[in-house]
Amino acid sequence: MRFQKLMSYGDYDFNATAEDTKGKCSELFRGAEKSITIISGDLNDGFYGDERVISALKEAQGNGVTIEVVYGPTKSTNRKSGIFSIPKIKIYHAKSRPEHHMMIIDNGKHVRIEQSHGKGAKETPAVIFHDAEIIADKANRSFGSLVS
Repeated sequence: MRFQKLMSYGDYDFNATAEDTKGKCSELFRGAEKSITIISGDLNDGFYGDERVISALKEAQGNGVTIEVVYGPTKSTNRKSGIFSIPKIKIYHAKSRPEHHMMIIDNGKHVRIEQSHGKGAKETPAVIFHDAEIIADKANRSFGSLVS
């Protein structure tokens, strides 16, 4: 019930499969104008190492978009490739595992929320809210609490 009430704050899309997620998130990253904030557990290489995702993040950064990432608490073993290979991304290590994986584009123009899950999940149900500043505010507070 609470989740359905949350959806009334803006337009939304639902995506579930890993391929849906890579395509839709790449699209959101390419459309960013100011900022991309990512909150993740393990920065899964299957997603954050995907060429579409990396290319979209590089393109956004080339257009002047700032990118911040918080992940953890498990440290990634592959810190030379994928998202770690993109210069000037600010990457923070979380002191605890985030309850949800989140992406905030342009402070709430788009917010993607996904239930935290283990590695190798084939389906990752997620909701992408559009024009969702109220949700972005909560997500940004979550980012701050994970890195402080």
